[in-house]
Amino acid sequence: MNPMDAEIARVYAEALQRLSRMLVAPGVNKAQREKLLLALRNLHDAYACVGQTGIAARAVVLNTLAAALHGVAAEVAPTNATNPDALTKAAEHARQLLMQIAREVFPPAPSDGQVTDTHSAVASEGPVPPVATSKVPSAHRAEYERRFAECVVLPSKSGVVDGYITKLTANRARYDAVGASMGIPWWFIGGIHALESAFAFDRHLHNGDPLSARTRRVPANRPVIGAPPFTWEESAADALVYQKLDQWDDWSLAGALYKWEAYNGFGYRKRGIPSPYLWSFSNQYSKGRYVRDHIFDPNAVSNQCGTAVLLRVLMNSGIVK
Repeated sequence: MNPMDAEIARVYAEALQRLSRMLVAPGVNKAQREKLLLALRNLHDAYACVGQTGIAARAVVLNTLAAALHGVAAEVAPTNATNPDALTKAAEHARQLLMQIAREVFPPAPSDGQVTDTHSAVASEGPVPPVATSKVPSAHRAEYERRFAECVVLPSKSGVVDGYITKLTANRARYDAVGASMGIPWWFIGGIHALESAFAFDRHLHNGDPLSARTRRVPANRPVIGAPPFTWEESAADALVYQKLDQWDDWSLAGALYKWEAYNGFGYRKRGIPSPYLWSFSNQYSKGRYVRDHIFDPNAVSNQCGTAVLLRVLMNSGIVK
């Protein structure tokens, strides 16, 4: 990563942390929330362009990022949700990076065509939409839909599952703060958070390792950008982008279950066992699990509620349609 890409990434991390805190702060109204979500979408697109060589792509996303951050700082300042001066400074830094890139690629003209350092001099196109593709194998889709229709929470686990649902819904704003900019449903992130970190916000969403250092287990050495200790929002965004969930557009039942299973791995399919990552605590799973990365025990039983089971309860209760 060249020095300018590193600077873009640093601005991304700083602004992501501030915006995420503002989104869940008391006193933020609906209009302000919409501005925050717009800024988060633009912020995500700016991060996605790190490493790209195309000047046009960088110009578009950095300009929309700077404009959105300035708008958020002005709109949310009365709530005192965060330091608006610091937020504006981050936006200004992003704008200056944009102008630096522009000057390197397009040198100043010798006459009246001099490039000026102003917002209006830069392109104002919107962010690029995510890749629109669905790759759920038809056999998987049919299986997911069948199992989900037949899924019933084990009576002995109903109280524990209720506890999961209480924590999941209580954390909704934080899941929204990270996922909304990428088009990822809050409940999908919440399911991962439950299984990987037991809802702890001092752990990496990738695999539950402590935020005080980069991840140690698979996937190791994440996030690659920034320095520990990481905020939960920084780590969560990195985990979702690493898994390319920001490029996934099929959030149907089968699409969500497929990506949950992919997040944990398809190793259970080779053994003919329904993944406990999806089906534990239900009539769809009995025993067999990986007790450590790549180490399988056929007699071990999962002690966590599966993500598909959580979604089944959320839908039964009307929380998720």
